[in-house]
Amino acid sequence: MRNILPIDSDNIGGLEAVFYTASSNVVWDRFPERDGLRLQGDILLKPGTTWGMVTFTRDTPGFNMVPKRDRRGIIYTHDLKGSIPKDTPDLAELLYELQRGRYVVLHRDSNGYLKFSGSRDFTFRFEYKHDSGENPTSRNSYTAGFKSESLHPPFFYSGNFAVTDIGEGNGQSGSIRVMFNGELVKIVQPGETLNIESEFSLEFKILI
Repeated sequence: MRNILPIDSDNIGGLEAVFYTASSNVVWDRFPERDGLRLQGDILLKPGTTWGMVTFTRDTPGFNMVPKRDRRGIIYTHDLKGSIPKDTPDLAELLYELQRGRYVVLHRDSNGYLKFSGSRDFTFRFEYKHDSGENPTSRNSYTAGFKSESLHPPFFYSGNFAVTDIGEGNGQSGSIRVMFNGELVKIVQPGETLNIESEFSLEFKILI
């Protein structure tokens, strides 16, 4: 039997980034081989298709995976959700259309690991709900995300993928962690701007 030992490194909760694409965009006949729970190679999409990115409110996105047993064997429930602020005509229409499709999902956790969820037979549905709040200080937002069942937990992915209007990404974390007084201040994604305003001189430690 193998030992389960503690991991002596930083452990940060939450998600850095979430990407999705229609299951029909994936070239399933050339899907990467698996080595345990690792995918070996690139997930190929059909020409002219890309991955979309979902930008959630900071510190709200999370991923939950629960194994359960039924007549099919062990089934894994994948549940990814977060908060999207405000309500506009364009946002409402986009979310409305998303709930009609079937998807596969990539998510990068705050420790930098990129994971793939979904398969040809087990695709994700997009779910959302809106809450305006009861007063001007309430959070007016959507709770939204992707949910499915699968025969497998998420697979770790280190290959390439193309994101709409952003370009190529890969399984290596491209984010920067900004620390202050030993505490995580913010995880900055590629292309994102971090503005710092203070009357005092500040010393930051930036971890890539």
